Amino acid sequence: MSALDAYRTSAVVAAGAAVVIASPWAVYVALAIATMVSNPEGMEEAARNWRMENPGGENAPKLSELTTQLNTLRTQLQEQGTWEGAAFEAFDKIHAGFKESVEELEKLRKDTGTAVDQTATFAKFGAGMVSAIALFMAYAAAFRLVSYFTGPIGWATARAALDSAGQAVLKVAKVMLGNHRKVIMRAAMVMATAEAASYATGKIFPTFEAIPGSMMSSMSGGGVNSEPFSTGGGGMEYDEQLGGLTPVMDI
Repeated sequence: MSALDAYRTSAVVAAGAAVVIASPWAVYVALAIATMVSNPEGMEEAARNWRMENPGGENAPKLSELTTQLNTLRTQLQEQGTWEGAAFEAFDKIHAGFKESVEELEKLRKDTGTAVDQTATFAKFGAGMVSAIALFMAYAAAFRLVSYFTGPIGWATARAALDSAGQAVLKVAKVMLGNHRKVIMRAAMVMATAEAASYATGKIFPTFEAIPGSMMSSMSGGGVNSEPFSTGGGGMEYDEQLGGLTPVMDI
């Protein structure tokens, strides 16, 4: 049984037991277990994706590979491009900032993966705990049903004993729920920081997606007489208002 199945089963058992026990502590414990339902296996998969360690995942390419490709692009632009001066200096400055941001982002993603992994470990431990609590509640519900056949005194004695034991279980459930919230919130904050860093990194290099594909093929020798980044012989220039490279068209 997976940890997720353990959580779901425990939530169902606790909810049914709470109906039979009919005490406030039992209802609270059942709600706490339902709130803590988690998917540790999914978290571990997410951690691998954050660290870009999933060979078949969407994020399989390493950020370091992107840095290498950008360095290659810079070298090609410097050696083969038809534009220079202020335009290349502007590109070079953006390239340097973007490269540094990519390196920081790679470290942040690894740290995020570690945080998610720690959350998964905590959730697996929690699955065992809630299973034990749900088992106790199942026995408590059975004990309560049997007490109905023992007369008023037996029923009252059983209720007092269950409520006493239930208060101890309630304290454990409260501690678990509080820690669960803290761990989840910490992981969420780390992931939000990583997402913001990813967005900021993309903003640093605004021209990367703005270069037409035909110009990229021209840079790699798309034609016999073609010049790298040439558009009718006009080349490229840096537009400060647009914040990117634009083709110079010959009229």
